[in-house]
Amino acid sequence: MRPTVREVIANPTLRTRVLAGSAGVERELTWAHSIELPDPWEWMGNGELLMTTGQNFPAGAAEQVHFIRQLNGNGIAGLALAERMAAELTPEAAAEADALGFPVLETAYEVPFVLVARAVAESSSRDSQLTKILRVYELYRQSSVQGLSEEAILDRLGTEVGARLRVVSIDTWDVLVSADADAPALEPEVVGQFPSKKPLPAVTRVRTGDAEYLLLPIGEGKQFALVAEVTSAAFDLVVLQHVSTIASVQAEKRVAEAAAHLHESTRLYTQLVNGSLDLESARVLMGSLGLQRGPWFTATLDTPETIDLLRLQQRLLRAGVPTLVNDVRQRTMVLFPVSRKKQAIPILEAAAGPAGRIGVSDVTQRLSGIADSVREASWASQAARVDDARTAWYGVDRPLFLPGTVTEAKAVVSRVLGVLLAYDEEHGTELLTSLQTYFDEKRSWQAASQKLSIHRQTLIYRMKRVEELTGRHLDDLDDLTELHLALRTRRLLDRETRLG
Repeated sequence: MRPTVREVIANPTLRTRVLAGSAGVERELTWAHSIELPDPWEWMGNGELLMTTGQNFPAGAAEQVHFIRQLNGNGIAGLALAERMAAELTPEAAAEADALGFPVLETAYEVPFVLVARAVAESSSRDSQLTKILRVYELYRQSSVQGLSEEAILDRLGTEVGARLRVVSIDTWDVLVSADADAPALEPEVVGQFPSKKPLPAVTRVRTGDAEYLLLPIGEGKQFALVAEVTSAAFDLVVLQHVSTIASVQAEKRVAEAAAHLHESTRLYTQLVNGSLDLESARVLMGSLGLQRGPWFTATLDTPETIDLLRLQQRLLRAGVPTLVNDVRQRTMVLFPVSRKKQAIPILEAAAGPAGRIGVSDVTQRLSGIADSVREASWASQAARVDDARTAWYGVDRPLFLPGTVTEAKAVVSRVLGVLLAYDEEHGTELLTSLQTYFDEKRSWQAASQKLSIHRQTLIYRMKRVEELTGRHLDDLDDLTELHLALRTRRLLDRETRLG
């Protein structure tokens, strides 16, 4: 609300009292003017307080009554006379003021009118600020009802607050939402002045040349921030803080939507890999996530630390890469369209970090082939690890001395170890497990037998049986190498089957 006459007389620093017309002290004030010209009402607007030293205030009773009637009739909110300078208010004029409810005030001689004017102006400014704040929330309400985009809402709010607004990621300072269609990146000299430590302070001011920026964390303050580039002299930080509250609501909404998207994504990915979803339903769900059209790649991220799937997915989606993501046994799997390879790979490499390795499958044309693509991607990640490469591609890169494709790998295991697998299944023995342990323990009879909790002679007997069944001998270097590589291949295949 605007300031009132009552607030003026209640302010002890203004030393102003009511002479007459006390019924009108609730009149609202838009401004306070000091005017000594005759007929001052011709120079004033509705709701304004006239302050005068008395040069234009008549001494006669009839003239004073006329003066008060003219002021009241022209919408003037009240009259303030300077103590000991203006003519004394006559009883007739006082009675007229009382009848009209027109406040006539007297300001102490020691108080300059400029203090009264400033007090009214500052109070009006607070009212203007409140009006802006209310308008901000009304703009948001209207924009939400109209179904406007985040960009359009931000544009409207920025115009109201007097700043160019952008929502950014705290992790990368990437622009997530901007009123500009091209969502320009923040200038390096601006980002360089932002705090490096988290959490961010409530407000950070940055200046570059003539430009001023303010950074306010939004949401929970962990992922997003609002950047305001001041564009108007009427910019108001208090109003901006209310805009940041709205931006926080939008940010939390964005996080909630992303979390729901992630849930659907991981569930669908698991169903596709496990083959537990019919293809028609899969196509519908893929379409709802923007993946209705193939072909696709599958990437496996092999990293020492767990990747935040939600943030990874958000970065990919912001780059225009629709995805399915999942995390199984400390491995992150990402399915994305072949057409978005250039956008996806840099983001995946950044997420994997310098110690991580990425394997990318062959092109997958059919939904039924996604399970195989997961194994292909994992196979390729082994090649990346062996070759010390950031990213390896299935069918192009391969682990040294191992088969280059899943089909080749299965053939190797079947040819070298198939007879042992069949024998163990038929007789309930553990020849293959014993052979694997023997190699794991560096072919130490004692260590392997202890690991298996069997007698050393029992292990020797089992290895003799392995030699008989496979036709390969453990004292022959070529045979030993074939068995070792076949076991490595089988372990890799088994691992990818479990991941699937």
